[in-house]
Amino acid sequence: MLTEIDEGIRMQGHQIRVLNWALVLLAVCTWPVAAAAQELCGIDSIFADGFETITTNPATTTTPGAILSPGIAISITGPALSVITSYPASGATVNGPTTEIAGTFTGPTDTGITVNGVVATTDGGKFLASSVPLQPGSNTITVAATTITGTTASTSLTITQGSVSPSAVMLSVARPNSYAPFLVRFTPVVGALPGGATVATLSIDYNGDGVDDVINPAPGTPLTYLATQPNLYAARLTVVDSNHVSYTAYAHYIAADFKRQNGMLCDVYGYLKQRLTAQDTAGALNAIDPHAQDEFQPLFSNNTSTLPAYVANLGNIVDGYVSDRNANFIVVRQNTDLTLSGYQMEFSQGADGTWRISGM
Repeated sequence: MLTEIDEGIRMQGHQIRVLNWALVLLAVCTWPVAAAAQELCGIDSIFADGFETITTNPATTTTPGAILSPGIAISITGPALSVITSYPASGATVNGPTTEIAGTFTGPTDTGITVNGVVATTDGGKFLASSVPLQPGSNTITVAATTITGTTASTSLTITQGSVSPSAVMLSVARPNSYAPFLVRFTPVVGALPGGATVATLSIDYNGDGVDDVINPAPGTPLTYLATQPNLYAARLTVVDSNHVSYTAYAHYIAADFKRQNGMLCDVYGYLKQRLTAQDTAGALNAIDPHAQDEFQPLFSNNTSTLPAYVANLGNIVDGYVSDRNANFIVVRQNTDLTLSGYQMEFSQGADGTWRISGM
């Protein structure tokens, strides 16, 4: 199940250099002991950005450059779960085959949000489902929040589809989510206006601060905004026609925090190790993707007494990559002869929106 890999690793075009980590790790005698259920979540190579100074944090003094996760209490088990929608308002009428649903939640970082079954993007207590299908007439929209420990919460709203055809004035973004800094590309669409009116003024507020960033852009002008700060943004298009009628359209997008996402995934691994150390097989399986649980369940259940020793040999996350729905990390352990060995650990976002380990 654990596939060993050598120092020169090429993973989907991204070369991970275990050699640099080895130089860091072998320069010290022991792995750091993470405090407050935090995980070692990466080694910043001493060659990456100059000499690393030793911090005063006891968890990192033995490994300069070590990156720690936020901890299980933040990422996995708390705070209490709740969810609220902020857009559109309940009772609103929406034209077109789909709608955006945005809102906020409280709960651990690894909280999955689905909107009528559509997996939403989440970050920093905010969520966005950018394309939720609508049916003609009244629609009940159910927003469900789930954690990997089994806690759930939900809320609902009612939206009426006014017309299957989209509105005459729309604003779209080329990609509704990515990691900050994120260059967002906008496309305003203006169809036939009532009474044969023409466009007098077209303006866009890119970041939702209430200030128009561009007014009457010349044809061919790139309409872009660099979202440097992680946030859920509500861009606004305003069109005033020749009859002095004003139209407004919104487009939401999320610029996510990569460090927050990366730390949360490390804590999923930490939660697995915590539950295995406690010989809690059912709890450990919560950290495993449902499609992979049949593979891991016999290993955990048939070796309960040896699970703490198994955990001690699992190793620490040193690097990897994260995409919208999947992640692949490298876990390295130091052997008794001071050599290093490692394996890949895969994470995926499930149908309930939570992130779990899908392979190792």
